[in-house]
Amino acid sequence: LVGSILIAINLLTSGLVDGFFESIRHSVFQVVAITTTTGFATVNTSVWPSVSILILMYFMVQCACAGSTTGGVKSDRIYIIYKAIMAQIRKNQHPSAVIPVRVQGAKVENDFVSSVLLYIVFFLLIIFVTTILLSLMGINLMSSFSLSLSSMSNIGPAFDAFHSMNSWDGVPLIGKLLLSFVMLLGRLEIYGVLVLFYIRSWR
Repeated sequence: LVGSILIAINLLTSGLVDGFFESIRHSVFQVVAITTTTGFATVNTSVWPSVSILILMYFMVQCACAGSTTGGVKSDRIYIIYKAIMAQIRKNQHPSAVIPVRVQGAKVENDFVSSVLLYIVFFLLIIFVTTILLSLMGINLMSSFSLSLSSMSNIGPAFDAFHSMNSWDGVPLIGKLLLSFVMLLGRLEIYGVLVLFYIRSWR
């Protein structure tokens, strides 16, 4: 809701849409389509203002909730990290206090918080490495990053040359193979794929 309203205001003030209800229609549809990873699009979001694109990119990372069929980090992990940050701030204010991370009143163990943090770091690291590899194939930075992010979260649309009204046909074959592997990593939440390459797990 917040993301949709912010994008709607940004679209309206930029003059790219006619009227508030038109801006709401486009913003809500794109945010929902990206967050749920359904891959639908009604407009070319690459021509939207930078603020709107950045908000959409945030939702490309987060997506929906754990247990859903979406890709991405999931909002549950984002919320746990937020609670961990708030607990750490309070801990810095009161060094001697015991301040556990709590979600809806339930204590979250430190090991679980660490595993969530490691997953998010791993998630972003894969996007970073994939962006570099795509850039080496001659794809510009914005296209490389959005392709990497879209693949890792299984979104569908990307930005720039591979926007929501275009196809990924311009990606080189080796790039398509790379992005296909990244899609598997994102879909199976990284560890499910990497364990196949861990030889000791074969025994």
